[in-house]
Amino acid sequence: MAVTETYVDEPWCDRKLDNYIIRAKEPFNAEAKTDMLVDSFVTPTDRHFRRNHGPIPNLDGSMWSMTVEIETSAGRTTRTVGLADLARLRQFEVVAVLECAGNRRDGLKAIKEVNGVTWGAGTASN
Repeated sequence: MAVTETYVDEPWCDRKLDNYIIRAKEPFNAEAKTDMLVDSFVTPTDRHFRRNHGPIPNLDGSMWSMTVEIETSAGRTTRTVGLADLARLRQFEVVAVLECAGNRRDGLKAIKEVNGVTWGAGTASN
């Protein structure tokens, strides 16, 4: 498959992806091989499923920012923050499960046709 300009930064272009079953290249969607999900209680980063609805952007972190709008009883305030601002915030660690809504969709498709990426059981991580 030829790489289109829009999808030049997709992970499959330059990374080793042995831990994954690639479900779509453009946009990139991949799930971990299920036998690799039971090795550890907390899913290692290189085994966390990848779900994208569009191309992965190539951003310059020093130039990136986002504007947040906050509404309180005192009124509405907007604030623009960059990656450096976010990095200065206090960090917390929470163990939780993140699961794609399409997890095990392959089983549903065996019964009747449903829309979406045909995921197996590898789109749940913690």
